Amino acid sequence: MIYTGKPVSREELRAIAVPERGARSERWQGVQHGELVDLASRRLAVAGFESTGEKWSTYGVDAAGLVGGFDIADPFNGGQIIPRKLQFGIIHDNASHRALTILVGAEIKLCSNGLIEGEFAVRCLHTNGLERRLEHEIDHAIYRWANMARGIEDRISRYRATGIDESDINNILMETGRQGILPWSHVGKVVEEYENPSFSEFKVERGTAWGLYGSFTHIAKQRPVHQQAIAINRFGQILDSRMELAQAA
Repeated sequence: MIYTGKPVSREELRAIAVPERGARSERWQGVQHGELVDLASRRLAVAGFESTGEKWSTYGVDAAGLVGGFDIADPFNGGQIIPRKLQFGIIHDNASHRALTILVGAEIKLCSNGLIEGEFAVRCLHTNGLERRLEHEIDHAIYRWANMARGIEDRISRYRATGIDESDINNILMETGRQGILPWSHVGKVVEEYENPSFSEFKVERGTAWGLYGSFTHIAKQRPVHQQAIAINRFGQILDSRMELAQAA
């Protein structure tokens, strides 16, 4: 996570007062920083997610803005090749500069300047009833990410059960290069990784779609962070299409 501002503990967040409404609409409703973080922590625990750390910062006049989040332990026992970690972030501003935003993803980016990047974002206006809506919105963000992660589990099972030959591999990697998913030089590295896997798990997976997928993912992780998820997703689409053609033949 990326964020700027004054680092604070959760205890310090609980002591920060919600500013007065002032000239704002009667529909406006602020959120106490500490209560918001405590609620998010409780909902993550209810969903079965274990926090391995948290960082928070405040910004603005009277610390009206909050940005930060939780690092979550992998609930699916993922390996090094397919990381299924979770980051859960929050950014909001009781000075009415932006809506309260909940962000969930494998690697999220949040900054007090407005930078927001992640798989799923849920935005809530600072209006009456916000406190009642927050629990639902937090649960919704967690649920969406969990469904995505479980989809990865299903894909792994299918790939492990699907054999591929040298012709399949060549066709898949040629299409990968043609679509520009990886530079051609990196496509060659995928072949090298497939032939000589860096991880023992994949030494027994040669000849399967899972072995090729793992090799691709290992090389894709050498790319800039913001390109990794896109590349892995697009490669999975190519692999799925090739598997469907093979089953139809």
